[in-house]
Amino acid sequence: QYIAFHMVGFADAFHLMMQARLPGIRVDDRAIRTDALIYKPSNPSINIAVECDGFEFHSGKDSFILDRKRDRILQKHGLRVRRVAGSEIHRDPVGTSSELFYYLQEIDESVVNNT
Repeated sequence: QYIAFHMVGFADAFHLMMQARLPGIRVDDRAIRTDALIYKPSNPSINIAVECDGFEFHSGKDSFILDRKRDRILQKHGLRVRRVAGSEIHRDPVGTSSELFYYLQEIDESVVNNT
């Protein structure tokens, strides 16, 4: 896959996959699906799971605990986890996406500077 991205010039771009299924990563014997996955083919260390949390689906103790467990498992598999509240996205979609963009830029720069 990296070769194909490299051939068309997309290897150094950020890629976004919505509702990314990660069948090899499991929690409580269920495959994990992230709300979004952002990665960069030319740099495997840039691999971020974005989770959008709404109070409606994340209000109980069990869902809170499961989310933390998912975070730890994703991190164990080399993904960074970025959580955003659904109300933040609805209230300020431009600000929320800008914040995510600057976060990606910061990670990318730190990876480049450490090599």
